[in-house]
Amino acid sequence: MKRILIFSPGVFQSYGHEFDYVNGLASAAAATGTFDIHVLGFDGPFAAKLHAKITVHARHQGGIANAKGGSMFGQIGWGLKRIGQSRSLVRDALDLSARLNTAGIFFESFEYYSLARRVGRFRQPLRCLFHDTSFDRNQTSIAAAVYKRAMVASAVTIVKSCERTFVHGDAMKINLVRTLGLSASLAARVSAIPYGASEPSDVRQVDRAEARAALGLNGDPRPILLAFGTLRKDKEFPRLLEAISMANDWQLLVAGPEGDLGFEELENLARQLGICGRVHYRKGFIASGDQPLYFGAADAVVGIYSQSIRHESGTCKLARTFVKPIIVSGPPDLEEYVRKTGVGWVAADRTAAALAVILSLAAQASTVERSAVEERIYECARQFSWSRVCARVFDAWC
Repeated sequence: MKRILIFSPGVFQSYGHEFDYVNGLASAAAATGTFDIHVLGFDGPFAAKLHAKITVHARHQGGIANAKGGSMFGQIGWGLKRIGQSRSLVRDALDLSARLNTAGIFFESFEYYSLARRVGRFRQPLRCLFHDTSFDRNQTSIAAAVYKRAMVASAVTIVKSCERTFVHGDAMKINLVRTLGLSASLAARVSAIPYGASEPSDVRQVDRAEARAALGLNGDPRPILLAFGTLRKDKEFPRLLEAISMANDWQLLVAGPEGDLGFEELENLARQLGICGRVHYRKGFIASGDQPLYFGAADAVVGIYSQSIRHESGTCKLARTFVKPIIVSGPPDLEEYVRKTGVGWVAADRTAAALAVILSLAAQASTVERSAVEERIYECARQFSWSRVCARVFDAWC
């Protein structure tokens, strides 16, 4: 078997997307019987939860912070600490890959500067994945904007050192090539691959009534719109809450940890709009074992982002696993995904009133229409399963 090392600093943490992404991809690779998968990351509560066929290499992290919110100086301090600890983890990757005699290394959710300093020392074929391709000033904070602009040279070094670089859509590739100023030869190494998710048959499904009862949400019969994942300013919650205030036939469930946006801000806005009774909160990271309850209780999943965003929505792809339609706006690749597959609705007009109209259309969809959407979701789940993504990432690895 070919021994592959997956480098993912946050894979074992109880926040972020890394565990779900790496576990899905690595499990699919291990299931082929072709690859011996090893995963390296900072030690955390999920180190014991990866698939049994995956070998875990957890390194002590020294209390790295799990949130980037707070003041600008707090964000800078968090970033500097992350760079220092990531440099140590890259050194560990060099030693581990040599000791294991790996056939290749896959870098996921890496810190740019620390990896770029040593990426040229690896002797195995390298591949990497950019979940975010924005290296300009379109960030949620000044600190983030300064960091991303400063990391352009490091990101280019990483692309140069990897035989293949992956992103999650054609618009993301265009953006990466443009913002990094990649040459035609380097651009040719960049490939767009789907964002994987488990097929519905691979996970526990919880019906609507049971899920609502378990979450204490069975008092209101109106459909529930799920906003799932880390609270961030680029998710345009003010527009979403205003739309909910206009769409009386919906409730909103916000579930996830705080990021650069806090729950207090959402609660204040909901209070101002007079919709406190229709907006529900579940604060904190939602482990994968509890995801069936939240998606099971929902009638649709929402992904409303700033138009400048050039990253993927893992939540909107996870919705396939639980056969839930999605309502989206913002990233071109995300909107195109919904238009091509027909797995939900696109709110192209970026006003709260237009979003409220889309919400009403979704709530009033007939049984026949919803059944047709579900059929398309099942088909999409098969086409973009982890096994299909695995085949793209690990194909012809020497």
